[in-house]
Amino acid sequence: MLKIRRQLSLFVPEPERSQIDAVRRKFDPKQYSIIPAHVTLCRDEELDLWIPLLQQLSCIENIEIVFELGMPQRMVNNGVMIPMANSSAAFDDLRCKLLGNNCVRHTPHITLLHPRNASGKESAYKKIRAEILPVSVTFTEISLIEQINGGIWKVISTSLPILK
Repeated sequence: MLKIRRQLSLFVPEPERSQIDAVRRKFDPKQYSIIPAHVTLCRDEELDLWIPLLQQLSCIENIEIVFELGMPQRMVNNGVMIPMANSSAAFDDLRCKLLGNNCVRHTPHITLLHPRNASGKESAYKKIRAEILPVSVTFTEISLIEQINGGIWKVISTSLPILK
């Protein structure tokens, strides 16, 4: 039986993606190999109601969201992420516009070392903090992506405009 996951993601654009993915490739080659650097906008379990979501996507204006990136931080189980350092109001507003009553706030971030791949890499945090990373990222599109049976995430559609 196929296990299909779908999510809405904000992929980090170039040249920032190359900088971040170099760190991801070094410290978490497994996660790097299945998906590029991104911020998850809506997780698979939040995308149950497709028709209302597609209607909401069609109403969104073409405006950009700028994330100022903080210093890498530890996650649960030795994972490491880059948090958003500025206000997440635009991100939160976009999620709530898309998800309506099902909107639950979550912290936007870029994962550098996924917790499920962090076993045995307890010393990675200090090394990652020494890496040179971008200070900001501007997102201008939403991508609908899909993963089948834990494989590589594939882009189904992109260039969906985002709302500030």
